Amino acid sequence: MNPPTPQIEQAYAECEAIVKKRESNFSLGFSVLPVGRRRAIHVVYAFCRFVDDISDEVKAAGVEAMLAEWVGELDRIYGAGDPVHPIGIALRDVLRSYPIPREGIQELIDGCVQDQSVKRCADFAALTEYCELVATSIAKVSLPVYGWNKDAGVFGYARDLSFAFQLTNVLRDIAEDLERGRVYVPEEDWKRFGLTPEEAVRGGQPDAFGELVRFEAARCEDYFERGRRVIECLDPESRPCVRAMWGAYHTILEKIVADPSRSLRERAGLTAEDKSRILGESVHE
Repeated sequence: MNPPTPQIEQAYAECEAIVKKRESNFSLGFSVLPVGRRRAIHVVYAFCRFVDDISDEVKAAGVEAMLAEWVGELDRIYGAGDPVHPIGIALRDVLRSYPIPREGIQELIDGCVQDQSVKRCADFAALTEYCELVATSIAKVSLPVYGWNKDAGVFGYARDLSFAFQLTNVLRDIAEDLERGRVYVPEEDWKRFGLTPEEAVRGGQPDAFGELVRFEAARCEDYFERGRRVIECLDPESRPCVRAMWGAYHTILEKIVADPSRSLRERAGLTAEDKSRILGESVHE
């Protein structure tokens, strides 16, 4: 296999810069991957992050056109054309070593398109459908980089873990999402506890909001426990990465449950001490 050209190396560098700029909880896990896998997962993350940012940050009128451009880039990456964006150039190179399915990336784009028209989830079934697009898709594109032992249950475990991460994000970002006109916590659950997202963000009925958060968190915990089984299915050198992700997101969920109202005022995050502990546990477990 020929070494990457300077153009490809620059493309990898731009993907790494995106990862560092975002300071995602995922990047904590990426940091303990071997170089080859880390470079590949940085590219996958950069593609997914870039597409998701289009959905969140571009004015609605231009979103679908920009996402359509990325579908065209996928055609070039997976077809006979030449990718034009640095992320696309790097992803084409990653495909030489890791069989990342186009299906997963396309599903993420589909989820971002859905975000433009579906602003609220009526029930958990609707939220599940959304998670299948934006969360399960990440599992599909990540597993080939991590490698696994062909356990028949690996994809189911990975799906559950991706749901745990996404549902944690849903609880963490209630206030931020509402500013964008989106509410992912199911409407049926808000009604169950007798309040609205708007009321909660204004500080109304904090006890009811706490009950709602604990209800959603219990559901999320089930996904964490089932999803944890994926770790032992992965190639040994990838396991610390996913352990660290599990630890990062589970710690955030614990913080949200401990003080639900605070999560409406500021995004729950990890301290330097949290990160040190999580990394230590991921490597030595």
